[in-house]
Amino acid sequence: MVQRRIEIGSQLYINKYDTPKQVRRWVEQMKQCDLSVIRLFVQWGHVEPKEGVYDFAAYDACFDAAASAGMKVVPTLMAVSPPGWMRATGGSQDVGNIDCPAFWEKALRYVDRVVERYRSSPSLHSWILWNEPSRTIKPVPHSIAAFREYLRQAYGDDIARLNRLYHRQYDSFDQIGQDADAGSTSLEFKGYVEKLDWIRFTGHNLCRKLSDIRRRIADIDRDHPVHVNPHSVAQNRLSSGQWVWDEAKVVDFLGCSSHPVWHSTRFAPERVDHSVAYFADIMRSATPDKNGLFWVTELQGGSTLFSSMRSYSPSPADITHWMWESIGSGASAVVFWCFNTRSGGYEGGEWGLLDHRQEPSERLLAAQSVARTLRRHQELFSDARPRRPDIWLLCSESSFALGLVEGKGYATDDPRNEQMNADAVAGAYLMCADLGLEIGFIDEQTLRSSGLPAGAVLLAPSCTALADQTVAAMKKLVETGGTLIADGLIGFKDPDGFISPDNKQALDDIFGAELADAGGMDVPFTLPLAGRRSRLDGWFTRCAMANVRRAKVLGTLEDGRPAVVKNSLGKGVAVRIGTTFFQRYLSKPTKSHLAFLKSMLPPASQATVRLANPSSRLRLRVLSGPGHDVLIFLNRGGPARATIRSPRAGELRPLDGGKAVAVRKGAAASVALARDEVKLMVLKR
Repeated sequence: MVQRRIEIGSQLYINKYDTPKQVRRWVEQMKQCDLSVIRLFVQWGHVEPKEGVYDFAAYDACFDAAASAGMKVVPTLMAVSPPGWMRATGGSQDVGNIDCPAFWEKALRYVDRVVERYRSSPSLHSWILWNEPSRTIKPVPHSIAAFREYLRQAYGDDIARLNRLYHRQYDSFDQIGQDADAGSTSLEFKGYVEKLDWIRFTGHNLCRKLSDIRRRIADIDRDHPVHVNPHSVAQNRLSSGQWVWDEAKVVDFLGCSSHPVWHSTRFAPERVDHSVAYFADIMRSATPDKNGLFWVTELQGGSTLFSSMRSYSPSPADITHWMWESIGSGASAVVFWCFNTRSGGYEGGEWGLLDHRQEPSERLLAAQSVARTLRRHQELFSDARPRRPDIWLLCSESSFALGLVEGKGYATDDPRNEQMNADAVAGAYLMCADLGLEIGFIDEQTLRSSGLPAGAVLLAPSCTALADQTVAAMKKLVETGGTLIADGLIGFKDPDGFISPDNKQALDDIFGAELADAGGMDVPFTLPLAGRRSRLDGWFTRCAMANVRRAKVLGTLEDGRPAVVKNSLGKGVAVRIGTTFFQRYLSKPTKSHLAFLKSMLPPASQATVRLANPSSRLRLRVLSGPGHDVLIFLNRGGPARATIRSPRAGELRPLDGGKAVAVRKGAAASVALARDEVKLMVLKR
């Protein structure tokens, strides 16, 4: 196992007129507060304030001071955000017309100059290609030209093949985009494929630009890794080009932004900690690094008043919980936004770890405490990793894209909102977290190409549109001993939004029953469960089954038609829940949903220590190393007792010293937790 050092750091924000002396002072303060990583926006307009005139003094000061302090610098390249003298955008972080060849070549020359200047700095750690890469593409001439080229490749330069799917009929690809509403996604009866192709092009275009930046770096510096930090990773961002598994193909490792006031707004306030864990867990699943390296590249460190979806001031307990949730997921670095604050404009005076006297806030002191704990116990954390996932969640890019086309609105309590598929994955995540399970994510392409370990459990939340190869991979998973649990209209359509007879036949075989009818309900309804006095709350979709051959009927619609079935296929099991099951748990969690899912899951592996009484308020994250487990108890309620069971005998003691307790194999051990406490313990095996 490759050893690692878990780094704690922060963005140092260099304002336009900050002096080198001020920058050096901030670096000194960061070092004094036990931070070891400095993230840095190298703003194009700062280093080239006039065309052809360069001034790197403030940035040089940061690199030099970091080198003297033994700290590492992670520059974020800002090639997509042109300087003010170009008069191309209205703000320092706005994205320019990067499809314009003339502009893009200037942008890449900026990359050349920055990389050439700092590639040999002893403080350089890695490069970030583009901050929170995302972009809503407007149908302007250069972008339309790029769209045409994308379609030529996608359709094998065969316009007849495109015309078979499109409403508009073209004589050549050069005619595409000549209409005034080219690229529009607003009219309900506009062809779905046109809308979906624009969404797919947006993601393709984003990754192409990321690849351009990466290649430009590699021409000068092949020694330092690159990464990106996608944001809102629990939401569907396909319309702005973000799909983390595609971005992962461009970089050496992934990071993410983790700002509860922006990225957790679809979660209930009491589930914010879980959302932070969600962001980290999806990075752990998608990162391309062979050793699982990923970062939480931006974690909210300061108060927000106006520059966010919610106004919020994180408490020291929030900072502590968010950091340990990230570390418990396996993050190798937690980097805050932001150490100091912007001097004005959007975010001006907000988000800082320093207070308005430029002194450490209580938030910074909480972060420092975590950093010191990690440093004191480096040997325990260096070779400890999260346990393998107990359960996998399928993130279907096809379903996400179709949801953007078919969805309406944004409210979480509306089952037809544009985020319905991402909401379903989030709901499934919360259910598994409440059951104390370790969670992994997988996309369709990875499921098809690499599959999952034998006997894996796969949840398919609201996977309405699936490629036939994905359904075939699901069938193989079940036949070879895995468990598949799906809800709603699984595989109802193909990736182009057409009803899929091929999927229907394959899914009928997997679930041992045929989908006979699919209706919708705007009012609550229930699904009586066979052999039980309980009922399952239904939401939105009412899927009736017929021709139940091999499957066991577990639940029905109120008219008696089968709606929930369980089928044995080969060595495994497949369960189909004929309503919108997972998505509902995000907006209205119910005990009946949780109990039913638990009853459908095979017993979790007992090869690792587990929390016997998990809940939405009480969690355990485990980092396992040779001969020991680091136990991270997270309590978000009143005083509580956590009960654990270990598969091996050992000795349990507080991380920072205290009385040790003998733990017998398979026996319960109890740990007392104060209100809102994070308690760290070591189980020596």
